[in-house]
Amino acid sequence: MAVTTTSVRQFQHNSILDNAFGREPDFFSAVLNTVNALVVVLDRGGRIIHFNQACEKISGYPLDEVKGKCPWDFLLLPEEREPVKAAILELHDKHFHEYENHWVTRDGDLRLISWSNTVLLSKDGTVEYIIATGVDITECRQARATLRESKRRFKAIFDLTFEFVCLLAPDGTLLEANQTALNFGGLTRSNIVNRPFWEARWWTISPQTQDFLKSAVAEAARGKFVRYEVDLPGANDRIVTVDFSLKPILDGAGRVVHLIAEGRDITERKQMEAKLQKSHQHIATILESITDAFVSLDRQWRFTYLNPEAERLYKHSRDELIGKVIWDTFPHVVGKVFDHQYRRAVAEQVAVHFEAYSETVKKWIEVHAYPSQEGLSLYIRDISERKEAEMALKDLASRVEHEAKKLDDIISTSSDYVFLFDRTGKCTYTSIDEITALGITRSEIVGKTFAELRHASKTIELFAKRFKEVLATAQPVEGKTRFPTVNGIRHFEYTLSPVRHPDGSVDSVVATFRDITERKKTEEILRKSEELYRSLVEALPDSVVLTDLDGTIVMTNQQAAASHGYKDAGDLKGENVFNFIVAEERERALEKMRKTLETGNIRNVQYTLLRPDGTCFPAELNASLVLNSAGQPKGYIGIIRDVTERKKTELEMARLDRLNLVGEMAAGIAHEIRNPMTAARGFIQLLGEREECKPFKGYFSLITEELDRANLIITGFLSLAKHNLLQLRRQNLNSIVENLLPLVRADAATRDLYVHTVLNEIPDLLLDEKEIRQLVLNLCRNALEVMSPGGVLTLRTCVNGQEIVLAVQDQGTGIEPEVLAKLGTPFFTTKEQGTGLGLAVCFCIAHRHNATVNVKTGPTGSTFLVRFSNNSQS
Repeated sequence: MAVTTTSVRQFQHNSILDNAFGREPDFFSAVLNTVNALVVVLDRGGRIIHFNQACEKISGYPLDEVKGKCPWDFLLLPEEREPVKAAILELHDKHFHEYENHWVTRDGDLRLISWSNTVLLSKDGTVEYIIATGVDITECRQARATLRESKRRFKAIFDLTFEFVCLLAPDGTLLEANQTALNFGGLTRSNIVNRPFWEARWWTISPQTQDFLKSAVAEAARGKFVRYEVDLPGANDRIVTVDFSLKPILDGAGRVVHLIAEGRDITERKQMEAKLQKSHQHIATILESITDAFVSLDRQWRFTYLNPEAERLYKHSRDELIGKVIWDTFPHVVGKVFDHQYRRAVAEQVAVHFEAYSETVKKWIEVHAYPSQEGLSLYIRDISERKEAEMALKDLASRVEHEAKKLDDIISTSSDYVFLFDRTGKCTYTSIDEITALGITRSEIVGKTFAELRHASKTIELFAKRFKEVLATAQPVEGKTRFPTVNGIRHFEYTLSPVRHPDGSVDSVVATFRDITERKKTEEILRKSEELYRSLVEALPDSVVLTDLDGTIVMTNQQAAASHGYKDAGDLKGENVFNFIVAEERERALEKMRKTLETGNIRNVQYTLLRPDGTCFPAELNASLVLNSAGQPKGYIGIIRDVTERKKTELEMARLDRLNLVGEMAAGIAHEIRNPMTAARGFIQLLGEREECKPFKGYFSLITEELDRANLIITGFLSLAKHNLLQLRRQNLNSIVENLLPLVRADAATRDLYVHTVLNEIPDLLLDEKEIRQLVLNLCRNALEVMSPGGVLTLRTCVNGQEIVLAVQDQGTGIEPEVLAKLGTPFFTTKEQGTGLGLAVCFCIAHRHNATVNVKTGPTGSTFLVRFSNNSQS
């Protein structure tokens, strides 16, 4: 129950008259202690006689400690001591006085007290006691100041948001616009306030834009939220795309009393989306042109995309497969490696890589499977021709939209984070209750300084430094920063703006943050997409060439430069592709270019290409037409594969097939022919010994010689058989050559030829001595037969890397190109008495020893090089 100053004064006065002050001290103290007001009883000299409980609570001093002391000795500020002391002394004459002063509490707090002082007189009329009653008005005074500051700061926050915000009457009259809106249009407040909203400069771009706004205002005035995108003229007449909305504000009765218009510049976001779409088109063009099959499946295992190579691989068109479940279309793969690996990739969300034989396409294939949120992507390469490639795609990051809560009916329309900090760096206001993206609640930041935030980090330290910069310069600062959260790194752009006191000083700072994580992600996706496009091209083992419609090279990968003898891909830019095709094939290439322009693509076309040094190599071309955004042709993209090794492999396989055929024939029929020939030779010898046949002995000798020659041919023929067992043992090739030298030199001497040897130190090899002797003799005799008298046959051995090389060099006239291509073919010979089996046997012996035979030839002679793998460590 409150006790007024007057009632206390009257009670005390009566108590003195009745001499109760001395007689009833406990009663007197109990009454004063029930009063909520501060009550201090002083003697005429200002010393404390009584200090009620309200005084003890506020000051922190108990009565026993202050009794007998003057208040100005310990409770007052130094500058207030003399004025209060003088006011106390004035009571001896005035008997009543009111004033305000501060108490300094025991804890050092400062409290503002409003005092009413009166006196109690003795019987002779002099002042005997001074009664001071007071009320603590600290919070009341602060509340009034806070209210004034709140209005001023609210206006500052309203003007400093990133979006332009306007307040309208229901009929569309513009009542208020923030500074962002005025800056956006290059306007002043007097230009637009109290005029129809659609007459403001923003909307005068066209009558249609104004009419659409009028309709939107009418719709919002009926209580509906309206939002749409529109192109508006901004400052400096730059046309920008704006995300615009109208929100109705209702009173308690549900009537629309105001409209809030908000606009956000989304021009940059639109441009990023356009670039991203263009990047996707580039990737689609690459996928259409690559020589590997690409297939995508959704999470229900349905085909969603196949490139042309996949159509050829599956022997089904896109129309036949898209939308079909892979397990229904190809049921025989269920339970096989494809089924297991695809399902594992999706279930564990891991990329898988495997090789398997596909019954679907009847080929061995290499598969890279990449899971994503949308399903599974498959890169399939036909490895039947023993070719390998690696391709990789990264999952495109999914977009995460952030929806912020708003400050009030105007600030709530903003998705920015708004904070207010005082000069000490303490946060006194934030626009939303829970800052979801940062993982901070309102209670965790309001009232805290930078040093007290639990998210203290280098980002906070940088922010505190920029904050001090604003206080020092009184100028706004802008910047971008990144902030770690429980959901990962978030990116923000911010503005720190000073809030000025009426005297011009900065008393607080408004911090406005905009979450630009999605824009960063879009930029990152675009950057990664471009990197993926480039890495995809660079990772291909084939040459990729992009040209304009005239065939001028616009871009190539590094493989194209290497294939054509250039150091860098940039060296090819500006060259015409026809300059790299041999002259006799250019007309055909021009015709194929015209066909590509008509049909969109060509496949598996073979050309002979030129290098700057004049050498040629065979190549296979796949080409597709490249279209611009309007769907018109703008160039060609070609995938070129060097098929030199494949051609060599085909020739080697053909030669080996011939050798295998001859070997099988030798194994099957040689013995059958030899047996009757042996019998015939025996009977010829018997007949030659008879007396009556002696006149024909010359004929019998001729027949015997021819039978022996035929037997020699059959012996060589049998050497081609694949089932001959090798008697391998470790020995040195030099020893075999040295053992044969007397025989070779004797043969050379009969022809007036010479033999020269260069036998270097070489490791031992696993060799069949009998076969290697036959190999060396055959090569030496062939060399001796092609030289003129005086020529030199050179035998050389050496180590070349991981190979042991035997070289047999002659000084003949060389081998003609058409003959060189047929070397080793059974029964092919240029000698009048040759069988055509010597070199064929050499090739077979080399093959059985895992060796190769190469020939170097020219006008001054030929060299046969037999290359053995170094198996000395086996």
